[in-house]
Amino acid sequence: MTQKGMPVATLRSIGDDSHVETRIKQYQALDNGKGIEIAKQIILGKLKGQNELLRKYGLRQHDLYIIKTKLDEIGKHDSDTVRRKLLALEGHCTDRYYEQIFQLLPETLRINKRKTYQAYDGVNNLLNLAYTMLKWKVIKAILNSKLELYLGFIHSVKFGKPSLVCDLMELYRYLCDDYVIQFCLKLNKREFTVKTESCSSNRKGKREYLNNEKTMNLMRNLTEYFEKTVNVARIMHGNRQSLDKRANPQLARAREELNNYQTSSSALLVCIISIRPRKLSAHKLRIFLQPFSQSINGYLSIPKFRRITKISDDVA
Repeated sequence: MTQKGMPVATLRSIGDDSHVETRIKQYQALDNGKGIEIAKQIILGKLKGQNELLRKYGLRQHDLYIIKTKLDEIGKHDSDTVRRKLLALEGHCTDRYYEQIFQLLPETLRINKRKTYQAYDGVNNLLNLAYTMLKWKVIKAILNSKLELYLGFIHSVKFGKPSLVCDLMELYRYLCDDYVIQFCLKLNKREFTVKTESCSSNRKGKREYLNNEKTMNLMRNLTEYFEKTVNVARIMHGNRQSLDKRANPQLARAREELNNYQTSSSALLVCIISIRPRKLSAHKLRIFLQPFSQSINGYLSIPKFRRITKISDDVA
């Protein structure tokens, strides 16, 4: 880490680079049209998230029907052309979004425009801090997924720019916006200080920062907010654990689908693989599947809790 607490390196296993096929597919998506569809869905997902926040505070929401129509009109041009059109559409909507949510701020802290790099006012700097914390959460998730950080579908591919990180951050920025708004409602202007900093090699400028105590509170509480927002119950170890009470959402979904007796075995396989077999013993899995044993025409085998070697072609 740097002196300011910014991570600059990670300790990784040699095996982390063994997922070659995954990265090949990611690169191929740039040319086969899948990347364009992914980019459109990210933009739509971001605006849906903004609508949640606008709805929460009774503000005017984006017209998603019109936005979907405009997204459909963007054809399969070269990636640079598609990026420009998508970012123009997203930027127009986001400008109106910020204009509205900034009106929720206390009058003494209210700002008119979102500014990123080298912002002067304290609220924009708080947003920049919150987005930076979100960035490292997203980086960690992408590394765990064995994807290429620097190959995105919306933001341009440039040296040193983690484009995929920038893409996926868009889906969760509204969470940071909501938190900062709530945090600012309890602040006053006296809790900000103005500091003179170097803007370049020969120029200095002033910036407004929240005092250290409040900044630490924001960072600590925002971290807890992220964990609370994305918290997912997992199956725990121990002899007294109840499968029904400890099962995570994937198990619940698998049970629901099996009750319909219309789920293909491939869908069931995906659900079972996604529950992290290392934390689910073969015995517990058999207990879970016992009510459906007559409907599954095949068998499951999980040596060392890592492999599913066979499953029936269909669930009756």
